[in-house]
Amino acid sequence: MDLRTFIKIIRTVAKHNASAAWLTYFYGLHNVVPAFLPEKGMDEVVNQGGMICDVFPPVGKVVKDGDGYRLTGTWDFASGILYCDWLGLGRINNRTAIRRRINGTLYEFA
Repeated sequence: MDLRTFIKIIRTVAKHNASAAWLTYFYGLHNVVPAFLPEKGMDEVVNQGGMICDVFPPVGKVVKDGDGYRLTGTWDFASGILYCDWLGLGRINNRTAIRRRINGTLYEFA
C-alpha cells in the first residue's frame, strides 16, 4: 500500500484507540525488516506468517560464537512483544551494513 493509505488507516484506528494505533503503526512499519535480510531469512520470516517487534536503538553488542552469535545488553522494552513471533534487537558491531534498493529507495540495515 502507499504511504497515504497507511496513514489513513493509522488515523482511523487512532480515532477509536490511540494505543491500538501505535501498535498498528509499529507492526506495519517494522514488518518491512525481512526485506533487509538475506533471501533465506526473508523467506523464513515471511512464510511463517508471524509479526515482528523490535527495539532499534543499538544498546547491545553481538559477537560471533561458533556457528551463531551471542547478544549481550539490556533493551528497555518492545511494544507488542507478547503478540509477536520474531524479535529484532539493535546492536553495536563493526559489521558493514547491508544495503537494499526497494522501489527506487536505498535502505541501509546493519
